[in-house]
Amino acid sequence: MKPGSVAIVGAAETTELGVIPHMSNIQLHADCALNAMQDAALKLLNSKTKVPVAEYIRQGIELVLAKYKDQLHGQQQSLFGE
Repeated sequence: MKPGSVAIVGAAETTELGVIPHMSNIQLHADCALNAMQDAALKLLNSKTKVPVAEYIRQGIELVLAKYKDQLHGQQQSLFGE
């Protein structure tokens, strides 16, 4: 490799499975690379903190739900019994 170049060593699937007609080949490759990098980062964080990866995923879902709570139009309360 040339100095300053980058390599992603690993593999992952695309976020969506099956035929994905709305994504180009480069978009599919980028999606796989991003998924592989996120997986590696979560595994590294888990090895350093001993917090299960599932806990980080749960926290991420909570952040997304909080960010878009206005779009749920009160449905979040019924979903979680609040």
